[in-house]
Formats: sequence, structure tokens, C-alpha cells
Amino acid sequence: MTTPILGIAEVSQSQSNKEVTINNALRALENASNKKYTAAATATTNLSAANYTGNFYFGFTGTPGTWTLNVPATERAFYVENGADGVATVQVTGGAGVSVAIDAGSGRLLYCDGTDVFEIGGAGAAGSEHLVSLFLAGAGVDESAELIYIFTRDVTFPTDLTDSRARAKTAHTGSFDVMITLQKNGTPFGTIEFFTATNAAHFTATATSFTAGDRLHFVCPAAFETLAGIAITLVGGIV
Repeated sequence: MTTPILGIAEVSQSQSNKEVTINNALRALENASNKKYTAAATATTNLSAANYTGNFYFGFTGTPGTWTLNVPATERAFYVENGADGVATVQVTGGAGVSVAIDAGSGRLLYCDGTDVFEIGGAGAAGSEHLVSLFLAGAGVDESAELIYIFTRDVTFPTDLTDSRARAKTAHTGSFDVMITLQKNGTPFGTIEFFTATNAAHFTATATSFTAGDRLHFVCPAAFETLAGIAITLVGGIV
């Protein structure tokens, strides 16, 4: 019998020399949680079951350009260091599930659930939230300013920016509403609007998707009136 995930031999009933099996199992666990495996990457690099379950840290070098790392459909956490010259896509063999892209010169702590590969921590896995937050001083400081956020991964914002929030410490008392315009790469797709004498903002937006490298512009109004101390958090979903 072996363990269901790492395939480590188990002690059998009435087995003699149990210490041999136990010691081997301890060594296997030690390797699976600490040992580093190194190899030269190719355009399609496949990790064998023995290498995948017998090591924790996988370091790759070489000049394959953009390349793919296929791992077995086995549940486990592991680390990949991409020392090759191109972006690496880490996926379960076959590529039907979620994958993770690792830039050249970067490393990621990953988890495979047997179908999909996710990043542990960091920017999060597909389906998790992506937050964009900023603070504007407001009146007398930020008039007509344009702030830009650049995405490092694919993110979609829902219609009318559900779950997003914006609030001003000081509401304005002017006769017209104060509006911050949201743009994707310079094209408007939504607004953050503060009504007179109201601290919380109202959002209006069409559902919009950004890919890595796209820009989110916050275009401030010509005047904030007395509106000041503005905190904004937009909530999107990683795709």
C-alpha cells in the first residue's frame, strides 16, 4: 500500500523490519517538502510523477522562449522558479484546467488540485477578487488630475461595479454633482459620482475586462467643490 497523494510506501501489517519502510517514508516526506529539482526547460516540459511528488522546489533554466510546464494530476503544493528566457505556463498535463503564467526570472508558490493550478497568495487565483484602491485629497489638490493603474493580470469589473466603494471624508456643498470618470486605455466605461451633501459615491459602469498591460484611468473633475478625503476601492474578479 502507498499513500494516496505522494505514493509513499506504507507499513504493512505484521511486516518485519518496519524501521526500513518508516525511515524511507520520512526521507520521502523530507524530499517532497524541501528538495530542489533542476532541469533545462524545453518548449514542452513534462514532470514525471516521481520527480513531481519527490521534490518541492522546481528550478528551470534554458532558452526555450515561451514554454509550458506540464505537471501530473496530483494534489500538492510546490514552487516553480522560471530561470528560462520566456514566460512559462504551468498546467496539469492536457491543459484543460486553469493554468498559471510565470514571467522569466520569477518564481511562484503554486497548488494543484488535480485539475487546476493556482498561485498561493500573491495576486490570487482565477475567480478570486482583485482590488484597485487609491486616495485623493480632493478640493484644491487633485482638480483635473488623471491617475493611471496598470494591470499585471486579467481582471473583469462587473456592471455598475458591484461591491466597489468610494467615500469622501468631507461632502461637497456645491450646486452640481462631482464626477470621476473611469476609462480603459483612454476610453470611458464608467463613473464615480458624489451627489451634493453625500459622502458615499454612486457607481455607474458597463462590465469591462482588462488584460495584463491595460490601463485603468481615473480622470478627476475640473473642480471638487469642497469634496475632500476621497477613498476609492474598485472590486474586480481575476480571470
